[in-house]
Order: sequence, then structure tokens, then C-alpha cells
Amino acid sequence: MSSESQQVSVRFQVHYITSTGVQFIAVTGDHERLGRWNSYIPLQYGKDGFWSRSVYLPADKVVEWKFVVVENGKVTRWEKCSNRLLETGHEDKVVHKSWGIH
Repeated sequence: MSSESQQVSVRFQVHYITSTGVQFIAVTGDHERLGRWNSYIPLQYGKDGFWSRSVYLPADKVVEWKFVVVENGKVTRWEKCSNRLLETGHEDKVVHKSWGIH
């Protein structure tokens, strides 16, 4: 099986307290499975301000991504840090980051 057809599960996690009940946190990035910067993947609210979601990405790729705040279907806030880089590797992983901090 080629690495192009292999996938890994990447669990994105962040702590963020939203200011309204209609806001939620999402992840976006340069890969089609992360919306190609034009759309996003909503994270699921856990408890105590923790958001997370698993996404399948191709193995052994480098992906650029960021967390965003979404309200009424539109991105209203981007992380102010530079784009994050993720090397997917060949095993499932958890990516736990603080908002705006590399």
C-alpha cells in the first residue's frame, strides 16, 4: 500500500472559552480534509472549555493548519500565530495545543 493511500487519525484538541452559546471552535488548513482554508471542520465541545475532533489525513504529509472561532457559520477569529505545521507521520496522534501559542 502506498503512503498516499494510507491514513492516520489526528485528534486536534484545544482549550478555549467561547463568549457566546453560538460560537464554536474549528480547525482549518491547506489540505482538502481541513477545508483548504475556505471551510473548516467543527470541533466537539467536551467539558471545561476543551474542544476536540479526530480527522483522517494522509500518512507522511506536512499539513498547515490553524484553529478558528466560528459564529453563525462564519469564521470570526483566527489564531494570531503563524500557520501551524503538522507532520502526519504514519501513526495516529493527538495534537493538543494552546490557542495562539506554538
